[in-house]
Amino acid sequence: MEHLKELLSAKETATFLSLSRTTLWRRTRSGALPAPLRVAGLTRWRRSELLAFLDAAGLVRDRNAQ
Repeated sequence: MEHLKELLSAKETATFLSLSRTTLWRRTRSGALPAPLRVAGLTRWRRSELLAFLDAAGLVRDRNAQ
């Protein structure tokens, strides 16, 4: 089940990015953040896509701090 750690809920994603859930959804809708996946009726973000997004924006401090 290691691959499940790759998928983050809205709450986990907001915490991971240090955002409120409202800001997470606002930035997702505007295209400022990677689009989430719909998995069995649930919305999830891929950790790897978030890390790539942060890396491209020059915001990754420590790749091991996942």
